Amino acid sequence: MANYKDFNFKKYLYYFLIFLFISASIFLILYFIFSQDSELKILISFSLESTITLIALVLIYYSLDGLRIYYILSSLDYRLKIKDMYLSVFLKYFISNVTPFSSGGGLAQIYYLQDTGAETGKSTAAVVLRTVISSTILLFAAPLIMLSNQEFFSLVTGPLYILLFIIFLAVYFTMLYYLVFKNRFLKKLILRLLNFFKKRNLISSKKYKNILRYLFKHLELFSHDIIKFVKQDLKSLFITIILTIIFLVIEYSFSYFLLRALGYYQISYLNIIFLHTVIAFIMYFTPTPGAAGGAEAGFILFYRHLVERNDILSLLFFWRFFTKYLGIFIGMLVFTYLVITNREEN
Repeated sequence: MANYKDFNFKKYLYYFLIFLFISASIFLILYFIFSQDSELKILISFSLESTITLIALVLIYYSLDGLRIYYILSSLDYRLKIKDMYLSVFLKYFISNVTPFSSGGGLAQIYYLQDTGAETGKSTAAVVLRTVISSTILLFAAPLIMLSNQEFFSLVTGPLYILLFIIFLAVYFTMLYYLVFKNRFLKKLILRLLNFFKKRNLISSKKYKNILRYLFKHLELFSHDIIKFVKQDLKSLFITIILTIIFLVIEYSFSYFLLRALGYYQISYLNIIFLHTVIAFIMYFTPTPGAAGGAEAGFILFYRHLVERNDILSLLFFWRFFTKYLGIFIGMLVFTYLVITNREEN
């Protein structure tokens, strides 16, 4: 079993507390802003139909997130257990939402998948493919929605925004291209870095050889698995893209059904999907844990014209609860369970 003490429990608890502090502070500020017109109705009594719908969305949402990894790994000839599928999802969800730019979730999931028996190359390829497909859909869909809608377009007018976005896309896909198809460049970079460490006696000759052998071997396996998946298994790639689109639509659907639960029946479902695609785009570039601050700001920015002021805080809270807080809480329990059971076995 992997050593989960490598994941510093105190460090991630610290990140979690930062996330709680930022989120609580934002809600407190918004409460004072809307205090004359709004109440944070945390104990709203939803109808039975609304409750069942939201519970079903939660189950589908987390299951689809896991099925994407499950299907990619199956295509790479590794069968992941359903239990491990869910545990890896919630572990990823906790770590990614308490670290800046969601930087730790993918690594935590790779670590866990290796623990289940998946090779490093396969687990890395699966997580990278899952992330790249989601990011690509979002990074292309959001600007198209913005440019085709006058209200959204007004948020990104000016050549500077467009130039920065083009530069970001160029850097993102160039790095991905070199990582997958031209990893010889990456190997040279790793070799120079390790030689630098070795010459300054920062690592021993034995460790130098072991690290070099390990990284080069798994870089080859990683590159091979991704190329195999993309070039030789177009059916699996297509199904993964479809699963990802459905997953994103489900994620963006929570607000629509929350609006209906609050009595807003005239709002277009498609408009809500488009709106949350743009909000997700804003969250993508928010450096705080769980995109705290950026998510709330984007939500208030768009929803202030759609709902009454006395409903906006309740809507915001439940949207964050179903899409973030619930997964983070379950993920924290999973993370704690893995750390405790690992210590007992060791």
